[in-house]
Amino acid sequence: MLTADDFLEETMAARVSQILEGDDRQAQELYGKQEAFIQGMEPDRKVQFEELIEDMIMWGARQCHLVYKAAFLDGLRLGHKAF
Repeated sequence: MLTADDFLEETMAARVSQILEGDDRQAQELYGKQEAFIQGMEPDRKVQFEELIEDMIMWGARQCHLVYKAAFLDGLRLGHKAF
């Protein structure tokens, strides 16, 4: 059975892995598909689509901020345990 400390350590390890193991190739492939899709759109739909994508990116950025903040706090906890 996991203790609270074990669970916290597993959670911290998962967050650190999520940050360190990012794959830029996937992002580049997605951006290429997105650009090809946008180029084939009517101008008015293109503006609407770009606004929607911008909103989605901002939401994603806020989520990433929360993950990075939690990982930073995990680092502080680990540092406190180590020293």
